[in-house]
Amino acid sequence: MLFSLKQSIAHGDDLFFIFRKFLVKGLIQFFYILIQDQLINGRPLYELVGEKVAEWGADCMGDEYSYIGAVVGATYPEMGKVLREIMPKSYILVPGYGAQGGQGKDLVHFFNEDGLGAIVNSSRGIIAAYKQEAYAKFGPENFGDASRAAVEAMVADISGALAAAK
Repeated sequence: MLFSLKQSIAHGDDLFFIFRKFLVKGLIQFFYILIQDQLINGRPLYELVGEKVAEWGADCMGDEYSYIGAVVGATYPEMGKVLREIMPKSYILVPGYGAQGGQGKDLVHFFNEDGLGAIVNSSRGIIAAYKQEAYAKFGPENFGDASRAAVEAMVADISGALAAAK
């Protein structure tokens, strides 16, 4: 796997994200949790994978951050805090803001102290914002305006949480 990553980066490919903690329904979720939360020598598997991300990323640095990052769900803020400490030079892609329950206060530790290092994603919360009570006044015909309002609220929420954490 490391050879494939290094080979792709050497050919100018873009950023790689290594792992993810996410919500999956049913039997797949059961088996995923068995693997994801497995303890190895008393430590969670995600910490060991995070160490590999940091190690591999050290050889694949851009100006400030590595070309190898991780995906960690917004609804797992404690995991984000641990992984940010392990991977200070890796981007963390953070899905799960909004519709899945992630909030600005949950995301503070995904960022470095300078407010950088995390890429927060909110798909349903933005695309279908007009279906939410807060943006229903826009209606389906003005879904773009509802989406813009949802993005502005998201930016304000995350920025406010980061400012309050300082």
